[in-house]
Amino acid sequence: MATTTIKTVRTRSVLHTRRLKPAEFLPRSIHTRLLAHGKAGHACDHIPAVKFFDPGGESTWLLTEIRPDDPDIAYGLIHDSRIEKGPTLGYVSLAYLKAGHGRLANPIERDTYFAPRHALSVYFTAARLIGHVSEDIELLYLVAVGLGAMPQKTSPAHTAAKRR
Repeated sequence: MATTTIKTVRTRSVLHTRRLKPAEFLPRSIHTRLLAHGKAGHACDHIPAVKFFDPGGESTWLLTEIRPDDPDIAYGLIHDSRIEKGPTLGYVSLAYLKAGHGRLANPIERDTYFAPRHALSVYFTAARLIGHVSEDIELLYLVAVGLGAMPQKTSPAHTAAKRR
């Protein structure tokens, strides 16, 4: 069941109410990318195509591919806080994510602002180091350099600081 958010906006002392559409669970463009990665197999270290999360908890799923023979099964980095073993690489059902509810009974959501910069192995190694999935730029950069996944240049944060 899709929920609709109501947003009130004040414009020149007049209140306007707009209904915001919920983010689509898995847009066709992302589904196509996941399927293409699935056809390539695990031989490649893919960049995650989509991130799902529990808005009321710590559960996060970074998915890189969908199995071509079963389009409901996706592969990626899974950190389900309800399971005690910590971040792991594995398979998850898209139907489970779509129907699933988090710790506070909120539906699982797609992170529409997720902009992956590294391969799945970098996110996985960082997650195993700190115990949860992180998008910390410095951490991911250091892990990527340690894995040899990118050239050893100045980190993105230091480069941004120099530009100021």
